[in-house]
Amino acid sequence: MAGDISRRSGFQITKDMGKYLGVPLLHQKVTKNTYSYLLDNMQKKLAGWKASNLSLAGKITLCKSVLSTIPLYPMQVAIIPKHTCYEIEKICRRFIWGQQEGRDKIHLVNWNKMCRPKEEGGMGLKKMK
Repeated sequence: MAGDISRRSGFQITKDMGKYLGVPLLHQKVTKNTYSYLLDNMQKKLAGWKASNLSLAGKITLCKSVLSTIPLYPMQVAIIPKHTCYEIEKICRRFIWGQQEGRDKIHLVNWNKMCRPKEEGGMGLKKMK
């Protein structure tokens, strides 16, 4: 059917429609890998930062102002898979609390409490779901 329409209209069939304003144009099922570019962009941002030189307040501020804003536009135009949302939060948690010898350091505060508004005793971080 697609081939017939393609021949009659003179348009080519394409599997990858590319990106528009940085968001992939999809005409297939969304998978974990569809939005993996968001995780890669966050890792690239982290590579340039010296987290060991920052205070906890500095790490939280950078997470709120930079890391959490990377996926905002794609989230406005599409539903991001839960697994990708979880991975985004995991990157933020690891940046804030740090790692030692390849293992996560102890998280001093529950992530759900960190995501509460400041008025409720949280840090105002965004839950990705």
